[in-house]
Amino acid sequence: MKFYCIILILLTRIFTIKSLTEIVSTRDCFSIASNPLKLFGVRIMSYPEKGKKTCYYSPPQNDYYFSILINNLNLNKINGVCPKLTLEVFQNVWYDLDPSNYIQLRFEVPLTPKLIFEADCTNFKSKIKNIVETTAPGDKVILYYDPGNEVAPSDAYFITLSAYMIGQSYSCPANKYRCWNSNFKCIDESLVCDNVDNCYDNSDENDYRCTGRLGDLPMPLFIIIIIAAILMLIFIMMVIILIMRNRKSAKYRKQEDGMKANSRTYEDETLPPHSYMS
Repeated sequence: MKFYCIILILLTRIFTIKSLTEIVSTRDCFSIASNPLKLFGVRIMSYPEKGKKTCYYSPPQNDYYFSILINNLNLNKINGVCPKLTLEVFQNVWYDLDPSNYIQLRFEVPLTPKLIFEADCTNFKSKIKNIVETTAPGDKVILYYDPGNEVAPSDAYFITLSAYMIGQSYSCPANKYRCWNSNFKCIDESLVCDNVDNCYDNSDENDYRCTGRLGDLPMPLFIIIIIAAILMLIFIMMVIILIMRNRKSAKYRKQEDGMKANSRTYEDETLPPHSYMS
């Protein structure tokens, strides 16, 4: 029974494709600087909603950087208003008082943010497919979109953030994958073959590595596991058959011994007394 449970769990794992590259609409983004969204990979899409948007993103660990690809932009004027998109980085937050509120509520503000990307209606077409990098490990990213008081189009922006760590020259730690376009950029293994180009050179989605995979397992490993499972099943069946045959043989031997004992007893009872004297 345990063997079948193990096989079932293994097959469930094989046929479950996991990806850490999440697709997130800015409608659901985190708007608190001290509590940014933490992921190894994220694809950010605009949402047709009125007003400004501010979202915060963080690499999952403090020694990771972000590499950011501007997949697509549509910052055309909306009713005469020129939309603007910026990306900034920061490390820490501080608390300031809201001067517009008489209660003097404190609110979180990124400490000394640094601009790394800017686009608007005048230059957005030249910014598409640009790649920008955070400047220090652990840098958090602020996405700020301002369409004035208008409703943002659903295709206003499409951006990919991929977290990576710095590895040794042409070498990455276990469970990490080195992008081909760099001798030190190491992304998490979970981002490989997830149908999202996290290296921005498609090396993590190349046919050589990803063709012949089932779920998150390479096909050769999957075949080895299946063959091992079949051999194990055959072995268990042979052991069961052998045990059943031995039990059946033992039962027959016991029956034969009982029949022989009964036969001798019957013969002893039917022999005449003088036969013992001769």
